[in-house]
Amino acid sequence: MTVKDFYDNIGGNYASIIVRMKTDDRICKFLKMFLQDKSYETLLQTMSEEKVKEAFLAAHTLKGVVGNMSFQELSEVSVDITEALRSEDMENAKVLLPRVIKEYEKEVELPIGETITFRYDPSIYQEGMTEYKAEEYRTDEYGSVMFKININKLKIETYSP
Repeated sequence: MTVKDFYDNIGGNYASIIVRMKTDDRICKFLKMFLQDKSYETLLQTMSEEKVKEAFLAAHTLKGVVGNMSFQELSEVSVDITEALRSEDMENAKVLLPRVIKEYEKEVELPIGETITFRYDPSIYQEGMTEYKAEEYRTDEYGSVMFKININKLKIETYSP
């Protein structure tokens, strides 16, 4: 699966990010940073504690991060919850939060045996190939075996080619 395929599967805008980042290698470098971002977890925590100002800061940070990564669908709902929290409308933010969770935790389904593979240029990033492997699989109603990958639980395994 290519980086473009990955973006298509998660509702991202590959055309937008490739213009800004120029190469798939660079997109992958920033994707790795995205996986380390804690604004989503902070948003969930501060929403559960009904801390409007802290939740706004977390939502605003998440909005910026996912916008920069061109995660289009997640970006749209992040804008909505950020604006609700900006106006201190916690009730509306609570209504929007399940949409944020759904988009953030969107699953990408791959045929059995397939992985999402991103290649880094070792001369630039000092890394080999990075693969994102499915954590589980299931059989659908047609008997096809599918892997599921949750974008916020991707495991990064780096090794030299």
